[in-house]
Amino acid sequence: MIKQDEILRFIDNDRTSKRKQQARLGMRYYNGDHDIKNYKMYYYDGDGALVEDKHRTNVKIPHQFFAELVNQATDYLMSGDGAIVRSENADLQKELDGYFGNKFRHALGDCITHMQISGFAYMYRYIDSEKRSRFVFADGGGVVEVKARLTSDGNDYVIYYYNDTMMDDNKQEIAVERVQVWDNTQTHYYINQDGKLKKDPDAEVNPRPHVIYNEGDTQYGEGLGAIPFYRVDNNREQKSDIHAVKALIDDYDIHACSLTNDIQDFSSVVYFVKGMQGQDLNEFITNVKTKKAVGVAEGGGVDVKTVDIPYEARKVKLEHNERKIYKFGHGFDSNNIGDGNVTNVVIKSRYTLLDLKGNKIERNVRNLLDTIIEIVLDEINQANDTGYTAREVKIEFARNFIANELDNAQIALYDAQRQKYAIDALLSSSPYLGDEKVLEQIGVILNVDVSGINLDTIQAHKLNLDEASDALLATKLQGEA
Repeated sequence: MIKQDEILRFIDNDRTSKRKQQARLGMRYYNGDHDIKNYKMYYYDGDGALVEDKHRTNVKIPHQFFAELVNQATDYLMSGDGAIVRSENADLQKELDGYFGNKFRHALGDCITHMQISGFAYMYRYIDSEKRSRFVFADGGGVVEVKARLTSDGNDYVIYYYNDTMMDDNKQEIAVERVQVWDNTQTHYYINQDGKLKKDPDAEVNPRPHVIYNEGDTQYGEGLGAIPFYRVDNNREQKSDIHAVKALIDDYDIHACSLTNDIQDFSSVVYFVKGMQGQDLNEFITNVKTKKAVGVAEGGGVDVKTVDIPYEARKVKLEHNERKIYKFGHGFDSNNIGDGNVTNVVIKSRYTLLDLKGNKIERNVRNLLDTIIEIVLDEINQANDTGYTAREVKIEFARNFIANELDNAQIALYDAQRQKYAIDALLSSSPYLGDEKVLEQIGVILNVDVSGINLDTIQAHKLNLDEASDALLATKLQGEA
């Protein structure tokens, strides 16, 4: 077991690592906590000193493009309705469904979301009451992987630390940091207070085996033989996707908020007064606001001036930034309606960047799923005395996107016409090919079993698609009339 000072050193190094700093940055922007919230405006006073301007309007509105980009990729990749882990073997599929159901799908979605946000994410394995492995999402923000070459005892560990509360000796709730140290057989539980570790008083069994089960009045424990945390990386550097779009989002926030500030600051006209009568400027302002009239001396006057806000320039800049955010963030820009051409080919082309991102995520997630599937298959084989292998299992991410229904209908009509012409040609060739061969080819075209069907029956019930189409068109025209 590693020493307590080692545990604290690994935690301190993890807190200050660039990897975790970038992960926290990604989480900030996903939650809408942008740098614009700390934006301040300054001016030079009469003495030449730089002073914060607390009188001008300073709107701070974060625009959550990053959350949209992340959620788009997750939802697109998980948009299919079928099972992700599949097998053509019906018995094996039934077993797999018990492991990879809706709960696993939800956990995998969380994992995909956080790997984009933080640059990495974890799945955690535990054994349920039915002695089945379950895999749930684990927040990687407090996970520290410790390699054997860095420890005093030469073993691998995972340290998991997180903020929590507990009751002190006076029954008062206090904030604490809980620390768990995992090896390949058990878990040690600690409380970190004032930079010192002590055994967690709330842990009933400490250290605790990975699996605890009861047989009668006797309690048993066993290890899983491996540390039950499985990481999936967003990229080789484990970098958050925020690095590709942060500068553009910050620039968008500044220009959008500046436009709002300008509208607010210059919403009123500016008065240039000559020969003003009255005691001071305050009286003039009061007269303008209440009486809608002012008095001036002979030869005096009031000029009303308005300020033109550079709206068009700001609008062009914001639109430019928005396009770049979706481009470099590999997202689907729903504002890109184009010229009204909405065929399926055009629609699919607008998903190109999102597809590229989905392909990258899918490759990384497949590595994670391969590991999990091996664990599940071993468990299924041991429980059922079977010999299933990974070759019998496939991973499928079915992606759905918006489609033009008219295009789909036209494609279906084209396919039906093509089948009709092919079948007509076969029926015309029946004297030369023979009924058996013609029926066989019709079955191939329609992908149906034609055994027991008589060729004369098909000849007698041939559908004239042209007549059917004309009839449908006539019915539609009558309805519109």
